[in-house]
Amino acid sequence: MEQILKFLWYISTIILVFSILIHNPKSEGLGTIGSQNQFFSNTRSTENTLNKVTWLFLALFLLFTTILAIN
Repeated sequence: MEQILKFLWYISTIILVFSILIHNPKSEGLGTIGSQNQFFSNTRSTENTLNKVTWLFLALFLLFTTILAIN
């Protein structure tokens, strides 16, 4: 069980870091790679989607961290 939780913790960490890196498409950072506007119709929906993904994986990361720390 602990191995599964660690695996999910690693996956949530990777996705969280990636979503933070691409979070601001207006900057000249990693957000400009891949032209995100092809996937989303406008910048507002892009920001909303990235906000939701970031908060979701932050919550998962904190949940898995707490569970693994207790064990």
